[in-house]
Amino acid sequence: MLERITGTPRLPEEGCRKGSAGHAWNKRDLLDVLPVSVLEECLNPYQVPSYEAVALTGKGVIECLRAGINATLLSLGREER
Repeated sequence: MLERITGTPRLPEEGCRKGSAGHAWNKRDLLDVLPVSVLEECLNPYQVPSYEAVALTGKGVIECLRAGINATLLSLGREER
């Protein structure tokens, strides 16, 4: 399954940086998803905050949304300076 993870952005080269909004690990209720530990190891080298989410039950959805909104507001505040 790891072979399917291709085209992962090169974080610093593509404008992402440590302290960015983080990652939402969606569809955690499906049977054939990679474990979060594998996702973290392969896709989160800067160890930014990450959140598991299941839309059908709402688990983690508010936390993901809140993190994204807060990161956006912080980014906008930095741009104004």
